[in-house]
Amino acid sequence: MDQQKESQRAPRTLVVGDVHGCYAELMDLLDKAALRGDDRIVFVGDLINRGPHNRKVLEFVQATRQTGTVIGNHEFNLLRYYQGHTHTLKSSYHKVINELGADYRRHMDFIAKLPLTIELDEAVVLHAGLRPGVSLDHQDPWEVVNLRGLPPTGRPWYEFYTGKKPIIFGHWVRQHPLVLKNVIGLDTGCVYGGKLSAVLLPSYNLISIPARRIYAHKPAKCVQKNKAEV
Repeated sequence: MDQQKESQRAPRTLVVGDVHGCYAELMDLLDKAALRGDDRIVFVGDLINRGPHNRKVLEFVQATRQTGTVIGNHEFNLLRYYQGHTHTLKSSYHKVINELGADYRRHMDFIAKLPLTIELDEAVVLHAGLRPGVSLDHQDPWEVVNLRGLPPTGRPWYEFYTGKKPIIFGHWVRQHPLVLKNVIGLDTGCVYGGKLSAVLLPSYNLISIPARRIYAHKPAKCVQKNKAEV
């Protein structure tokens, strides 16, 4: 293809699933995606925690142009601790704090500015879920980063979603990406030895690469399908 035709291609957006500090796998995924200079990267949140290179992932996201991310429940939990809303934190989060070291405050200032949702031309990106029938502006922030199933039955929220734009999300670990008519779930458990997955818009082509190793053991709540919230 000549340079003129290449330059006329519309920019694409790569939406990436839960990274959880798996920096090497993120680089593998980006190599496989073969992005061009005007393409964009958007993350579904959970950049950090449980994986080996949280600082590298945060630095990459902040330093790379045309890159954005929504906040995930792991950033949300760490931010609540940083802002003094809670005084308890799991040990894995303290490992992240120690890893960030002297730059902890700078990275937390970045996390504090992350949006709950990013609306693209083709889809809406968020971390976990939403209440069907409630506008994006009126969603409960805790639910946007944590919700899986809806009470009282625990059925997945996306079974009730009828919005015009597809939702692309992470949070709920599966062996393969979830692809339905109006939702795409991208958390394929890279940090647990699964895969790091992404979807390339507007083609909706799925891209996955295997984890290099198992970095953490999968909590049971990550795979329970009949749970109202976690």
